[in-house]
Amino acid sequence: MHEPRSRFSKLFNFILLLISVVALIMWIFNLTFSLPAAFTEVVEDNAEASVSEIEKIEIEMTGYFPEDFNDLSDYIPAEDDRRFIVEGDEVKQYINNEYRLYRINNVDRIRDKTNEYELIVRFKNNDMLFYTVGAGYIINGEGAPYKVLDDENALYRKVKALFDE
Repeated sequence: MHEPRSRFSKLFNFILLLISVVALIMWIFNLTFSLPAAFTEVVEDNAEASVSEIEKIEIEMTGYFPEDFNDLSDYIPAEDDRRFIVEGDEVKQYINNEYRLYRINNVDRIRDKTNEYELIVRFKNNDMLFYTVGAGYIINGEGAPYKVLDDENALYRKVKALFDE
């Protein structure tokens, strides 16, 4: 004989379904529970040091692998092999509170590997951080992607302008 379901069991199933729907929506729309942060906060959190301790930033264009690559010989090198070094007061132009970021789960939907730049942030204590800057995103050295909330992405435009000269 079939026993009727208890109210607790129905409530539990409803909550489980609700959590599953919310998780699916978050995955589809690439949402997280994080709050927007300034680029300086992201750098300081990753470095566990103050932005004022940055010695210099090295900027270079990145190469990439095409979507259908078979082996390492398919690597497409950067179009421009110049490396720019930013030191002193100029560092504040690249790492400041004006650049608002939002942590996302996956950058693949908005990523354009052909137009990325790498920022190597070097601190006075010889620590280094790596950031990949794209048209609408920044990826830290550990692969954590951030969507840039500024529609014009001033950081990307500033870095790209170095190579357009």
